[in-house]
Amino acid sequence: MLSRCAWLQICVGHLLVLCCRHGFCDAMPEDIENIDELEFNFMDGEIDEETRDYLIEQLDVYGPPQAGKRIGALALSSLWKIGSGEASTWLTGRFNAPKRITVGFTIAARPKYGLAQSAGFGQPILLPGRKIRFDPVEAYVTQVDDRLSWIVGSYRIGFGQRLTFDTTGYRWPDGFVPGTRVSGSIISGSMSYTKTQLGAAVRYKRQWDATAFVSYNLDNIHVNHFDYDRCPASKPQCKASQKMPKVQNKETGDGFSCESPTLPWAVHEALGGASIGYHFQNHVFLGITGYGAWRQFRVRGEHIQHTRSSKYPWDRGFFGAVGLNGAFSKGIVDGGFEITSTDRGALAGLILVNIKPLSKLEITPSFRYYSPNYDNPYSRGTADPDEFQGIRGRDEIGGRLELDWKASQFIAIGSRLDVWHHRHDKCDETAQPGDPGWCARPLGFFNAGPIKQSTDLELIFKTLISFSQHETARLRLVYHDENLAKSGRNLSYSPHINSQGDWSGGAKVYWSVRFATKRIPRTKLALSFRQIFEDIYALKDKFDHSWSTNLNVRIDASPGPKLWIRLGYRDDSTTTLPIRHTNQICGSWDTDGPLPEWLPGQCRGETSVSVYLKGSQRLLTWSSGDLDLQLTGNWIRSPDDRLLFTKTTNCGPPPSRNSFSLRAAISTSF
Repeated sequence: MLSRCAWLQICVGHLLVLCCRHGFCDAMPEDIENIDELEFNFMDGEIDEETRDYLIEQLDVYGPPQAGKRIGALALSSLWKIGSGEASTWLTGRFNAPKRITVGFTIAARPKYGLAQSAGFGQPILLPGRKIRFDPVEAYVTQVDDRLSWIVGSYRIGFGQRLTFDTTGYRWPDGFVPGTRVSGSIISGSMSYTKTQLGAAVRYKRQWDATAFVSYNLDNIHVNHFDYDRCPASKPQCKASQKMPKVQNKETGDGFSCESPTLPWAVHEALGGASIGYHFQNHVFLGITGYGAWRQFRVRGEHIQHTRSSKYPWDRGFFGAVGLNGAFSKGIVDGGFEITSTDRGALAGLILVNIKPLSKLEITPSFRYYSPNYDNPYSRGTADPDEFQGIRGRDEIGGRLELDWKASQFIAIGSRLDVWHHRHDKCDETAQPGDPGWCARPLGFFNAGPIKQSTDLELIFKTLISFSQHETARLRLVYHDENLAKSGRNLSYSPHINSQGDWSGGAKVYWSVRFATKRIPRTKLALSFRQIFEDIYALKDKFDHSWSTNLNVRIDASPGPKLWIRLGYRDDSTTTLPIRHTNQICGSWDTDGPLPEWLPGQCRGETSVSVYLKGSQRLLTWSSGDLDLQLTGNWIRSPDDRLLFTKTTNCGPPPSRNSFSLRAAISTSF
């Protein structure tokens, strides 16, 4: 079903990528060969998060495309954030062996913290500082056959509607895939990758479809996702202000008040599971998936445990889930469902139906339910993006209706209506952090306060117009309301609670338009514009307003270089503020002096100008392979008068107004 992607052209391109992986084409589809462009399109709202991640997976994790019957590929990449003193370098390799065996690896040297040292009684955890360290990201051997497939090493795996178990990140997982997503973002200037399982998996697929998997990992953990008794030995019942820092720099003895470190290899996790299903002859599939996991901290501390804002259960070391999933197809209707229970008996369910009443029209309704105690950390089912107690799919009832219609050869239309309800009926509004009835706030809540029930809504409309074989236009409109029971501008779209009340529940509206032309030979031009209207606490009677625009140019001078150029301008929070607030002052004003009569919007937001340049050149070509070089540069300038760029911050001098990043990559296939 092509409608599963945000744009039909992207899906067609994805299918072409799969063809390239199997040697049926000589080069990547031009529309999606640039990972950085996928990131930019995601920022512009042109593609959704799941599609972006899925395409990046295909473009990056397997390295350069394999043409013909080439046996391997290598790619070496380096990324520098100028001025930060940090750089990341990683080498990725993929090799095809006889009998459909594939070997892959990724090794990296990148900025990261060292191994933490356990805390003694009344003492903090000691963490070596951040510096360039060796990081073995992944390695695997796999064989994929029509009947029996297996993998040993790094892998990701998922089943059904993703309610019981999924680590692939795919919207429609189908068993295991090798390795991890490894990417270097020229925007942030950092390398990142997703978690994999380190172990083995085997799959038998015929009418019966059975998979078993086991893994053992030493997991990283963010400093905010665990806690322990940090009172000094001399004051075992101390107040919060007397507690020791949770983590302390081993070399300097300082706390990490200006950083939020992730502790590498800090938690043991052993995991095992299986999935078995049967394909009936009438296009029906039924399967059962289950897993169990055991987690224990390698880094020790007095009564150390996960916090409630962590996605992992805080009250037990062993957890798991089991679920029934199925798929069906009959005429113009097909769909899938999954019902899951955790080891504590908490339930979740999802059903999705795709109806194709016309050849170019698809309608997809779906319904989801997550109980308040559904604390399965490996559930990736469809859910509201707000996290409650660290888990996206928890305490939610919702329904979604999607429509994709190719009205003519010139116009394609897509829309989505999503409504969901959070009950929060297991939270004690009077409880304090640490009490049995206390619930961690959804992502963005930093103040204590009661959590209220809410019904939220999101409406998306998008259309693609093809004026000719050269010119296209895309229009996207999104409306998001965080609480339908509240109305008016005296609210905040982002969660906001203070001593005067709960101001959460505002709305956010944005629209974007993009025009593109390929009329100039070997050149593609695209101009995009985006506006955002958002409720914020500081504005009591109007929306805050932000906007951005970008010009993209792509030139294919083959056999010379391929060039990508992007010019961007962004202006956040342009609305003037009639009500004065002491924490919103422009940098040219004295913070101790009188406030002006009004505050311009740029004192809250940020203005930036950006230039992105990328060049790719094939250096050598021979009968069985090639050698490519790629250079990328990004510059961001912040010219406005914000306090951040003119005054000393709590963590040091003001940041630079100029941000530079460089990336170099050389790849070969043979």
